[in-house]
Amino acid sequence: MDDLGMREKYCHSQGATLYDEGRYDEAIEFFEKAIALKDEPYTRYHCALAWSEKGDCDRALAHLSKAIELNPSVAKYYYRRSTLRRLKGEEGMAGRDYKKALRLDPDYGRIEEIRSGYQAMERDFLQYEMIARCNEARPNNRDLAELVREEEKGLRKMCDAMEGASCLLPCPAYCCHFSGELVRHGVYIGAWKLLAVRRFLGEKGLAEGEFLGRMPMGKERYLRRLIPPNVVVRERGGESVYFPRRREVCLSKAVLKDRPKGRDYQELLWINEDSRACSFLQHKGCMIHDVGEDPGLGACKEFLCLTGAVYAAMNHHGLIDRSQVRTLPMKRLNRVAVESLLLLSSTLYGDETLRLLFTSMQEALTKAIEADGAGDTESISGSLGEYRRLKRKYEALRKGRIEELRRKVESLFEAL
Repeated sequence: MDDLGMREKYCHSQGATLYDEGRYDEAIEFFEKAIALKDEPYTRYHCALAWSEKGDCDRALAHLSKAIELNPSVAKYYYRRSTLRRLKGEEGMAGRDYKKALRLDPDYGRIEEIRSGYQAMERDFLQYEMIARCNEARPNNRDLAELVREEEKGLRKMCDAMEGASCLLPCPAYCCHFSGELVRHGVYIGAWKLLAVRRFLGEKGLAEGEFLGRMPMGKERYLRRLIPPNVVVRERGGESVYFPRRREVCLSKAVLKDRPKGRDYQELLWINEDSRACSFLQHKGCMIHDVGEDPGLGACKEFLCLTGAVYAAMNHHGLIDRSQVRTLPMKRLNRVAVESLLLLSSTLYGDETLRLLFTSMQEALTKAIEADGAGDTESISGSLGEYRRLKRKYEALRKGRIEELRRKVESLFEAL
């Protein structure tokens, strides 16, 4: 295992966490440590964002220019540099950067619309706050208790459609290709999964060493902070982390050029010409996904690219037939996904009337739960009545929107 690569990952991940917390000075310190270990374009880009948040456009531009020098094929680097140059009044250079971003990816002409559309889709599916509220509620009123359980079940079903979805696309398993060992990307095999995998390999007569890598933990503090403790395996008198090896199989340049974007339309920078397949990738699927009680591996279960997420959403709404996508090339699937996302956003997730109805439904249910806690029978009845009235109206309107979407999506498949 490349210790330098792990230390670089640790410094970058610490910087990213601090950046997300708004602690920009501390984030920059870690980004600079990562750059000193290994100068990577994504760290330069992240460092540029931190300097930009601090209002230092010159330093942000310097890091962006270095990111572009290291990897001149990433549209978002040029797009971000164009916005900073425009802030400095450098309209000519800003325009050239913007045009370069569009040449690399024409969708950067509407990137904010795409990103806001995806964020709206996530908000619609991932109702964590209301799920928690329903889960915590223990109503005494029987009608309310039944309604709360039904509401929680429906919200969890929506959440699982996005967070727990298995990809239904016929892609060459881009997400199973990595630059750098898989442990650097958070693909760990915990103790229980390891036992199941070893049993599986033994039954198939496969050599463990061809499929599993092992990294001794040692006493390095950065590894202790980087690796989740639940995946550390104690054996052989020490502690180790197991992960899949990479095979020699690479994506061809022709296949690589059609790779999808990540959620929020981010480039998947670990899928590049240096990427090789996970040792468990076979026939475009994972050999060990369903082995043991824990399906998949942590990082793999959490991954769904933008294209996969949009198709998962359309499948949930009944807008596509799985057989509809099985024969389509990835380039077309990516294009349909972006256009479908914009349709979903404008017709469903961005519909103000639907959003207000849904919010009012949740407020009515919350009032009923609070009234139940106070023993106010009359208020419970009134709030439940209001919730049911709003829900009927919401479901009727949503049904109409989905029928409208179905026609538009069918036309989209025909056109593209």
